[in-house]
Amino acid sequence: MLFFYFIAAPSVFYWGFNLVKPLMTKHTLSKIEIFDDNKYKWLEAINSFLPASAIPKKLGGAAEMKSFY
Repeated sequence: MLFFYFIAAPSVFYWGFNLVKPLMTKHTLSKIEIFDDNKYKWLEAINSFLPASAIPKKLGGAAEMKSFY
């Protein structure tokens, strides 16, 4: 199942989303969640389907991310 999480969405995003929302089906809308920059709200949602080992430490998880640069 595919979900879309928009994290730290700016206020202009909410405005644009409200314009296209009437064109989407209820099924599609049920798969979309929009979060502000409150880390505790979006981290809980992401942890419901991803283990902490897959989330970088700087985002609140436990994964050690290696840079390719």
